[in-house]
Amino acid sequence: MIEVEDLYVALGGRDVLNGVSFDVPAGRFVAVVGPNGSGKTTLIRTLFRAVAARSGRVRIDGRDLLAYERRALAQTVAVMRQETELEFDFTARELVMMGRSPYKRLLDSDGPEDVKIAEAAMDETETLALADRLFRTLSGGEKQRVLLARALAQRPRVLLLDEPTNHLDVRHRLQILALVRSLGVTVLAALHDLSLADRFADGVVMLDRGRVHAAGAPAETITEANVRAVFGVRARRADGILAFDLEET
Repeated sequence: MIEVEDLYVALGGRDVLNGVSFDVPAGRFVAVVGPNGSGKTTLIRTLFRAVAARSGRVRIDGRDLLAYERRALAQTVAVMRQETELEFDFTARELVMMGRSPYKRLLDSDGPEDVKIAEAAMDETETLALADRLFRTLSGGEKQRVLLARALAQRPRVLLLDEPTNHLDVRHRLQILALVRSLGVTVLAALHDLSLADRFADGVVMLDRGRVHAAGAPAETITEANVRAVFGVRARRADGILAFDLEET
């Protein structure tokens, strides 16, 4: 479903992504992990054309990313970005309803089916009780769940998530990722928590300074050697559970 081939992206005169290549099979959940500054967010932003690649190619469903008309791309790919700091003057319900805009023409009103889909997305993310609250008055975790509901309201085949568990408590972190995994859509999620990537992802792409250091199944990628080389910490796996320690000096 997603093919990334030899992708180079430059920001501010320097390469942020350097020859990144990997595939995400249809219906699979792949996590992108790496230290801060490794290029996770830039990669996600490139895949929905918020950032232009210097070279390389991205295909979605066998079609070049640049060949998609904007509306067709929005019907195929939904994005949950790190934007909870923005001050929206909309209610949570209004924001989620915006997820239906790719399916409507300019000035079209919301139909019963749009309302049904949006409310189902809010029910899935436990945000129906927030429907009439202004988005800017919500807590960080509440905002994250509303933004995910908006993405789900698009009924996408591909879901791009940039740190979707930011500001969430433990319960909602587990709930959101379990929900995302159950959707049956193709998911690429930038995650900072290796334990969550190990638990929920079908595959992992580990970035280090803009390059793919390792890629594959979680157990093959989140290894002691890879974690030490990329993150500078020790990783131990016992009874299927990951634990991390600082390297001894």
